Amino acid sequence: MALAQLIGWQAITLTIICIIVTTALNFKISATYSKSYHGLMKYRDQRSNLLSEALQGIRDIRLGVFESQWENRLLDIRRGEMDQMRRSSVTMCIVVVLANICPLILGILPIALYSYRAGRLTASIAFTSLGLLQKLQADLAVLPLTWSYLLECWASCERLEAFLKLPEKQDAIVPSESVVFKDATVSWPSNPFAVAGSSTFSLNNLSLQFPRGKLSIIAGGTGSGKNLVLNAILGEADVVSGSIHAPCSNGQATTLPTSSPVAVVSQPTWLERTSLMENILFGCSYYPARYLDVVKACALDTDVRNLPNGDATDVGPKGTSLSGGQRWRVCLARALYSKASTILIGDILSAIDSSVRKHVLEHALLGQLAQGRTLIMVTHHVAMCQPFASFVMHLSNRQALGTKTEKLETGMKPVQPVTAVEGAETQSGSDKDSVGNLPTASGTTAHQQKSTLGGLAEYLRQGSLYSWSCTIIVILVSEAVTHSGAWWLKHWTDDLAIDYEHGTAALVDDRSRKPHGSGMYYIGIYILVSIASALMLGFKYFALYNVSHKASQKMFRGMVRSILQAPLHWIETYPRGDILKRFSSDFIVVDMRIASNIGAEIELTARLVFVMTTGMLISPYTCVCAVGLLAAYWRVSQYCMPIAQQLQQLNSTQLSPLYSQLHSTLASNGLLVIRAFGRSADYILHMDALIDDSSRAAWYDCLCSRWMELRVGILGVVFEAMIALGAASGRINSGSAGFALIVARQFSASMSLLIKKAVVIQNDVNAAHRIAEYNELPSEFRAGCEAPDNWPRTGTIVVENFSTGYPSLPLVLKNIDFVVHSGQRVGIVGRTGAGKSSLSLALFRILESRQGRIMVDGIDISTLRLGDVRQRIFIVPQDPFLFSGTVRSNLNMSGDHSDKTLIETLRELGLDFPLSMSLASGGSNISQGQRQLICLARAILSKLRILVLDEATSAVDMATDTILQQILRKAFSQCTVIVISHRLSTVIDFDELLVLDGGRIVERGRPIDLSRQSGPLRELLEYSVDRLELFMRLERKDERLL
Repeated sequence: MALAQLIGWQAITLTIICIIVTTALNFKISATYSKSYHGLMKYRDQRSNLLSEALQGIRDIRLGVFESQWENRLLDIRRGEMDQMRRSSVTMCIVVVLANICPLILGILPIALYSYRAGRLTASIAFTSLGLLQKLQADLAVLPLTWSYLLECWASCERLEAFLKLPEKQDAIVPSESVVFKDATVSWPSNPFAVAGSSTFSLNNLSLQFPRGKLSIIAGGTGSGKNLVLNAILGEADVVSGSIHAPCSNGQATTLPTSSPVAVVSQPTWLERTSLMENILFGCSYYPARYLDVVKACALDTDVRNLPNGDATDVGPKGTSLSGGQRWRVCLARALYSKASTILIGDILSAIDSSVRKHVLEHALLGQLAQGRTLIMVTHHVAMCQPFASFVMHLSNRQALGTKTEKLETGMKPVQPVTAVEGAETQSGSDKDSVGNLPTASGTTAHQQKSTLGGLAEYLRQGSLYSWSCTIIVILVSEAVTHSGAWWLKHWTDDLAIDYEHGTAALVDDRSRKPHGSGMYYIGIYILVSIASALMLGFKYFALYNVSHKASQKMFRGMVRSILQAPLHWIETYPRGDILKRFSSDFIVVDMRIASNIGAEIELTARLVFVMTTGMLISPYTCVCAVGLLAAYWRVSQYCMPIAQQLQQLNSTQLSPLYSQLHSTLASNGLLVIRAFGRSADYILHMDALIDDSSRAAWYDCLCSRWMELRVGILGVVFEAMIALGAASGRINSGSAGFALIVARQFSASMSLLIKKAVVIQNDVNAAHRIAEYNELPSEFRAGCEAPDNWPRTGTIVVENFSTGYPSLPLVLKNIDFVVHSGQRVGIVGRTGAGKSSLSLALFRILESRQGRIMVDGIDISTLRLGDVRQRIFIVPQDPFLFSGTVRSNLNMSGDHSDKTLIETLRELGLDFPLSMSLASGGSNISQGQRQLICLARAILSKLRILVLDEATSAVDMATDTILQQILRKAFSQCTVIVISHRLSTVIDFDELLVLDGGRIVERGRPIDLSRQSGPLRELLEYSVDRLELFMRLERKDERLL
C-alpha cells in the first residue's frame, strides 16, 4: 500500500506480472538443477564405494603394485563427478542471474514507470521507494535459491526413503532348544544391490538334527556351503522352503549377551576397536576366575603377556594389532565367556598352528567351558575332530549327509568344478603376524589443531594465483556495477531542478534549464546498469566455480595419491571412518563452499570499502559513525568468533566417532555378531548417544550464531538511526541523504554477513587444511635404482643378519640369516604370531630393514625402486581381496592373456567360473577358498621367478590342498617358491624348512633331518593329527633321494 501511494498501482501491477514470469522460469530451471544434482549424488556414491573398496584392499593393491590403476579409477569417477558438478554450476549460474534479475525488476520498473508517466522524480520518492523495495528484493533473490536447496533436500530424502523401504530382516527361525532342519532349502539372502551375473547358492532339502550339549562338525569341499549352514541357524539366510528350529536371541531386546542363547565365532572374524579384555567381555560382567579360565583355554595367556599393555591393549580397527590366529582365539574366547547354550564356530582350526590347535581343541572346544553346550563347528580337520564329535554333517552337491561318528574325509572328492557361487564363506583367519601396538590415530598429525591460515593458504595455492586474481577482479567489477545503480539514482535526482513555487520537481536539464524530454536517458542508463549487475553476478558465480574446480581437483588428486602411497601400517590402523569423512564431507566443503564463502568475504570487504569511501565523500559524519560501528563490530567478533570456531570444530569432531562406529558395525560380520549375541538394542542406544552428541554440538553452534546475529543486528539498527539523525539535520541535500540511508543499511548488513562468513570460513578452511595434511603423509615410494630388465634371473634369495619391525615399535624379526637357492622350495612354519608373515612383508619391503639386508640375485632390494621389487615377485596373501568387476578383470589385470588361457588355468584349479561373472567388492559373493584359488590362478599366469604363498590354501579342504600342491609343483618347477603354512602336510616334502619362534629362526634344514631331532619341528609333528602320514612321506622322500 505504501508503494502504491508513492508510485501508483499501474507500476506495481506491471512489476508483479514481470516478477511472476521470471519466478516461474526460475522454478523451471531449478527443476533442471535437481536432475543434475541427482546425477552428482550418484557419482559421489560411486566414488565413496570405490574408495572404501580401495581402503579394504589396500594391502593387495600395494603387494600387486596396482596404485596407478586405482588412482586412475578414482580419478575417472572424480572427472565424471566434476563434469556433473559443472552442469549443476552452469544451471545454478542461470538461477543466480534470474534470481537477481527478479528483484532488480522490482527495483527498476516501478521507479522507471513512475518517472516516465509522471514526468518527475523527487529524491524523497526515489529513495523512499528504493528503501521499501530493497526489503522485498532480498526475499525475492533468496526464493529461487531456496527452491534449489529444497530440491536438493528432496533428492536426499528420496534416497533415504528408498533405503528405508528396503525389506526388513524376517525372523525365519522357529524358537527351539535344539537345532533342527526339517526339509529346509536355504540360500543366501537376496540383495537388492547385488551385482549382475552372480547366481544364488542354495542348499536343498536339509533334514537333520544336531545333538544338544555335544560337539558337531560341518565338513565339505571348497565352496560347498558350510558357512551357509551357520548363517541359516542364526537366521541370516533365506529359508526358501521347509523350516529351521534353533535357539535364537531377540535382537531388539534390551538384554545383555549373558541372556543370549547363541554365540558365534564368525568367519571372517569381527572385533571392535577397543581393548582385548573388552572384546572378550563384550558387555558381560567381569568375573576374574571365569575370565582367566577362558584366556587360558584359548591359549591367549602367552599372547597377553607379550602385548605392550597386556589385555588392556587396543586391538585396533578390525583387530589389526593382532595376528590372524590371535583374532580367531579372541573371538572364541568371547563366545566361551558368554552364557550362550549354543555356539557356532567358523573354521578356527585352519587359522592356528598344530600345537595351539591341539590346545584349543582339548581345553576350549572339549574342556570344562564347553560342557553342556551345543557346539557346531565348520572345519577341514575332520580326522582330528571326528573322534570327539557326536555328529558330522558332510556337504556335497548342494546336499547334506548327517552321520554320527563316521569318518567322511576319505571319501571326499576335493576338486570338482564349482558351478554355483557360495556367498559367505569369506576371509580366512590364517596367521597374520602380530603388528603389536601400532601408532593410533590420535598420535598422527591428522588429529592435531588445524591452522586456519595454513588451510587458506593451501587452498589459494591450489587454485593458482592467476585464477584467483581473475576471480577477484570479476568480484570487484560485479560489486562496482551493483552499487553504481544507487549512485546513478542519486546522480539522477541531484540533476533535477526543483520548482518550489508549484510544489513539484520537474525533470530538467541541469545546464540548459530546459525539460530533458521524458527522462529516457536516466531511465535507460539505470536499466542497463541494473541488468549488467545481474549478469555480473552470474559471471562471478561461474568464476568462483572455476577456481574451486581447479583447487578441489588438485587437492583430490594429491590426497588419492598420498593415501595410496602412505605407509601401509598407517592406513591399516588409522580409523577408516575418518579417512572416508575426509573424502566425503570435507571434500563437499572444498568443492562447493570455500570458494563461494571466500568470494562473499571479498565482496563484502569491497562493499565496505565502497560504502566508507562514498560515505566520506557525502558526509564526514557518516564516516565517523562507520568507524564507531567498526569498533563495536570488532569487539563483538573478538568475543564471539573464537567460541563459534570451537563449536564448529567440536561439531566436526563429533562426527568422527559416529562415522567410525557405523563403519565398524557394518564392516565384515559386525551386524551378524551383534545380532547373534542379542546386542542390537545396546548398539542402537550407543549410536543414538553418538548422534545426540553430534546434534548437541550443532545445536550450540546454531545458538551461538543466533546470539551473534542479534548483537550485530542491534548495532546495525543503531548505526542506521545515527545516519538518519544526521541526514535530518539538514546539512546535506535530499539526494545525498537518501543515498546515505541506503549506504547505512548496506553497511550494517555487510558487517553482519562479514562476521558470519568469517566464522564459516574458519571452519571450512580447516577442512582444506585437514586434506592438505593428508597430502603431507610420508610415502613408501622413495627414490631407488631401476631394476635390470631380466631381474631376477635365477631367483636366489640371501637374507643376511636381517632385523625389522614396525615404526617406533620393537623388532618383530631379529637377526634372520638364510639362503634360498634358485628353484628351491622353502617352507616357513612356526607358532601363530612367530613372525612368518612379517618375513613375507619384508621381502616386499612393507617392512623396511633396520639391520642387515635382503639380496635377490646379488642385488640389495632396499636399493631398488619399490615398484620394481614388488612387480618382479608374486605373492598370494593369506586374506586375498578380489576387486569388484569380473573374473576376467581380476585374473588379467594387465590384459596380457587370452580368454582361452584364463579358462584353462581356472579349470586346472577346479573352478568353472565364466570369465564374465561379476565379483562383488572383496569377492564377497564367492567363498574364501574360491578367492584363494583365483589368486593362485593369477600366480600361475604371472610366470615370475619368485613366488611367495602366505597361507594361500588355508581355506580349502585337505584333499584339495594336496592336489593344488601337485599343480603348483608342476607350474612352478623352475621357480623359487617360499610357502608359509600352518599345515605341515603342505610343506613337509619341501627342500628346506625354516622354523620361526619369537621373530627368530630357531631351526633350519631338510625336513627329514629336522624330524629326527628333538626340536620345534618335531614337536609340531607330534601335535599333528596326521603325524603318521607325515612321517611316512618324509621317509619315502628320503628313500627317493638315496
